[in-house]
Amino acid sequence: MSEQGSQHLRIFLSSPGDVGEERTAAIKVIEELCFDPLLRGQVTLEAVAWDRKGASVPLVANVTPQEAINQGLAKPSQCDIVIVIFWSRMGTPLPPEYAKQDGSRYLSGTEWEYEEAVNAAKQNSGKPSVLVYRRTEEPVISLRDPLRGHKIEQWERVEDFFSRFYNPDGSIRQGYHQYEKPVEFSELLELHLKTLIQRQFNLDTGAGEDQRFLTQVRLAAQDWEKNNRSDAFLWPHERLKPIYSIIKRLKPELDEATTAFITPEVDRLNAEIAKPTTKHLRRAVIGDRLAAIDDPRPGVGVREDGLPELSWCDVPAGVVTIKYGVNGLNPNKEQRFEVPRFRMAQYPITYKQYRAFLDAPDGFRDNRWWFGLGNRQLEAGKQAFPVNNRPADNVSWYDAVAFCKWLSARLGAEIRLPYEQEWQLAGSGGNDSNLYPWGEKWNPANANMEESGIGQTMAVGLYPLGAAACGIQDMIGNVWEWCLNADSDPNSAGLEGTFHRVLRGGGWITGKLKTNNLYRGGDTPTRRRNIIGFRVVMAE
Repeated sequence: MSEQGSQHLRIFLSSPGDVGEERTAAIKVIEELCFDPLLRGQVTLEAVAWDRKGASVPLVANVTPQEAINQGLAKPSQCDIVIVIFWSRMGTPLPPEYAKQDGSRYLSGTEWEYEEAVNAAKQNSGKPSVLVYRRTEEPVISLRDPLRGHKIEQWERVEDFFSRFYNPDGSIRQGYHQYEKPVEFSELLELHLKTLIQRQFNLDTGAGEDQRFLTQVRLAAQDWEKNNRSDAFLWPHERLKPIYSIIKRLKPELDEATTAFITPEVDRLNAEIAKPTTKHLRRAVIGDRLAAIDDPRPGVGVREDGLPELSWCDVPAGVVTIKYGVNGLNPNKEQRFEVPRFRMAQYPITYKQYRAFLDAPDGFRDNRWWFGLGNRQLEAGKQAFPVNNRPADNVSWYDAVAFCKWLSARLGAEIRLPYEQEWQLAGSGGNDSNLYPWGEKWNPANANMEESGIGQTMAVGLYPLGAAACGIQDMIGNVWEWCLNADSDPNSAGLEGTFHRVLRGGGWITGKLKTNNLYRGGDTPTRRRNIIGFRVVMAE
């Protein structure tokens, strides 16, 4: 519902299917701009996109997908702004009934939407405004890919499309914007939309708008105070975000209630996580909410350069005894290991961090990282629970080792899977009577396992009271974690060979008997399951 007196603007989003990250980012930018202090109260924004939550465009079988979208959504020409995004694909050609004036067919629905918007703008004094973006990062096409011919053809069609933006002498005929990686797109689009909306609709952009928004915040804080500081009156991250830049600019004096009211949502959620009384289901909800606001906790996401950002915990030297043999619950052998100090990642590798490896041109597809391993898996496993701050799952031992090789090369440090004696030392603190990271006694409230009843993974770091003494979290439950050692012999830990490898810690469906510091699981190094992930160590 638009605010009284404000202008309602519709922003159409058009692209082929290879820029999913950019589409998600664009919808998020449009939704958050509604709360921008320079726009709030003057405009409301609506993202017109078939994949926007709640769009509900039924793709019925008796019409083409493009026709179904046209029937379910406003056309580009009916919107105020049209955003068009390209990378490596032009898309699927439209049927003959969508022919151009010269009789040729449109190469894709995206081309049709672009042309429809541009033609309308020529006839309607520039409305809609059309913003075109092109990702310049070169796509990687494997010589072994059976679809390589199709992918090359798609790339050439995109090249041909953008050739129309230039005159024969090389001068620019039509403007468009370039960016290299999706992480750059969000900031670029936000800046362009904000500037375009302010200029096109003559909006008030003075400091007075800052003061008006600040007044709204103070009044909202008073309501919160009058209602016994009920959580129902608190603002979410998206609505609070503009106030922090306003405070930085104006440096106003804030009373205690307002200061408390604008506490970042992530801080409120972290405080709730730290409470021992917070239930498993509530923790799961918090984890997904953190993911929705691009979880800013250290060690969960990626750095500005796109590489995984890892938080390291120091594990002091110690001694552990590994019990092994033919039966994991009743091992018939044992061996004592003296383990030097090392550093281990605070959390298992998250889906967002692992995807950095999958998406990098020099990542999963690069044969260098598979050299010396017993098996080169050509396709990555499909993430069962694709939420950015949850652990990577369906990861084989080979996948995990290749990830470590890639990250070592990128960071200039030796990153590897842990030896199981290192894993056990981190979990027990060198005291094998500590059956769990938090101590000797079982506590089902401290981890996501079968007893939690969630039935899937959760975001990492939701059980700080279940952390080991060194600060490492999630060692028990959520996902089993690969170690270097052979299942049959802890002394065998080379990268060569196809023998079973050790898994430690248990997963979200694992029960009490196997979710502890001592139990040794194992599986073939090619195995991918939705209960298997990994964490890494940094060699001294």
